[in-house]
Amino acid sequence: MVKIYEPPTEEMIDQEFAKLRADYTALQERCEKLKQMGDDVVKDRMFYKEKCEKAEREIAALRRELEEARERLNPRKKVCLCGSSRFVDIMAVCQWFIERDEGAIGMGLHLLPYWYCKDAIPDHLAEHEGCADKMNELHLRKIDLADEIFVVNFNDYIGDSTRNEIEYAKKTGKPVRWFTHDPIGEKVKQAIKTAVEGK
Repeated sequence: MVKIYEPPTEEMIDQEFAKLRADYTALQERCEKLKQMGDDVVKDRMFYKEKCEKAEREIAALRRELEEARERLNPRKKVCLCGSSRFVDIMAVCQWFIERDEGAIGMGLHLLPYWYCKDAIPDHLAEHEGCADKMNELHLRKIDLADEIFVVNFNDYIGDSTRNEIEYAKKTGKPVRWFTHDPIGEKVKQAIKTAVEGK
C-alpha cells in the first residue's frame, strides 16, 4: 500500500519556527550580554572566553536544528529517472540539472567509467553481469521512494524495461515527466547542441 505524503499545515510550520526562533533569539541575547559584561563581571578572561564559545556553539547547534526543521517541514522532492541504459550519459546530465536547478534528489542509473565496462556492451552491462532482473527490481524500489519519475525518452525511444517502470509508476500514483516535454529535456538538448557545435 502506497503511503500518501501529507504536508504539514501552515499552523504547524509557524508554531515550529516560532519556538526555534525564540530559542535562537534567547541564545543570541545571552551571548551579547556575556560580551558586553566583559571584565567588569567576568574577571577571568579564560572563563569569559569559554562561556562565549559555549554560547556560540549552542547558537551553531540551533542553526543546524533550524535547517533540519526546514527539511522536515519541507522535504526535498525525490525524482527517479527512468530510461534505456544506452542513454545513461544523457540521464546523468538530466539528473545533474534536476538536482542543480530544482534542488531535488535524483535517483537514476549508474554512469560507470569506460575502464569498468570496456569488455561488455555498455548499455547491456546488467545482462552481461547476470544481474538484470535484480537491477530492474531495485529500480522499482527507487520508484517507490520517489515522488515522481522522469522518463528519458531521448529520440522518443522507450524500451521494454522502461515501459514497465512507467506502468508501475502510474499504478502507484506517481506523476510522470517526459524528457521530450520538460524544460529539463530542453536544457539537456541545448547542452548537447552546444557541445557538438563547439567541437
